[in-house]
Amino acid sequence: DEAVNEILNKYDTYLEALYSADYSFQRDAVKTAVGFLLSGEWKTLGDLAEENYLNNPKIKDRYSSKDDYLEALPLAEYKSCSMDLATGSGKSFMMFGIAQLMLCEGAIDKVLVLCPSLTIEEGLTEKFKTLNSRKDLVDILKAINPKYIQPEIKNASETILPNDICIENIHAT
Repeated sequence: DEAVNEILNKYDTYLEALYSADYSFQRDAVKTAVGFLLSGEWKTLGDLAEENYLNNPKIKDRYSSKDDYLEALPLAEYKSCSMDLATGSGKSFMMFGIAQLMLCEGAIDKVLVLCPSLTIEEGLTEKFKTLNSRKDLVDILKAINPKYIQPEIKNASETILPNDICIENIHAT
């Protein structure tokens, strides 16, 4: 989708500032995820999965039918995505980047990041607050979109307002 690529390309400077050269795969992954989320080509993850099932023999080898494949996908009825990455590969940086681009584009009005424990919640909150306070990143986003509003990083014990990023452990929900 040419319009989506145009949107994504305007964030290249931001993504290069957010991710080091050693983690260039993160830039590509963020652009792929945001590209899917912004694209009008697929309305749900299930739509994309159905197309992939029809075109990918490896998926057909693993699942006996399209329905079996779709049943195995969590949240297939929504426009959702997941990324499987090793420990220490920068998942938190990617979540932050995806959240910021989607907020900056006005595609969403708030973000909920669910994590599996209090320890991870604390670590994510610290990382997100550190990244969110980087003046260079904020300045780049404001140059891209003069209406950009820097989000607040919160947890679910606070009132979540538009443009906030809420980080919470799944047991609290």
